[in-house]
Amino acid sequence: MAMNALLVVAVSMILAHEGAHVLVNRLLGGQFRRVVFRGLAVGVELIVTGLSPTAVAWTLIAGPLAEALVAGAAAILAPPGRCVVAAPAGGAVGGQCSALGIFSQ
Repeated sequence: MAMNALLVVAVSMILAHEGAHVLVNRLLGGQFRRVVFRGLAVGVELIVTGLSPTAVAWTLIAGPLAEALVAGAAAILAPPGRCVVAAPAGGAVGGQCSALGIFSQ
């Protein structure tokens, strides 16, 4: 389950990042052209012709801000907790986790 949760957070961050670029660009008068895949990387192609430098700057900063919101929400919804690792005698030993609580029990 831990890897599934990590995958959900990672995909959510990518979708939020690219979606924020598109949303802010459209709200400020730009146009969305297409989604671009380059190997494992994904991005969006936007038309910013006619936008002010400030509008372009907001379009650019929207992606990282959206990612920060998703990461913050993940940290709030699944705070860091205790990890369980197998002990030599078959018992469990607790340890602290810091990966957004994904490995919490």
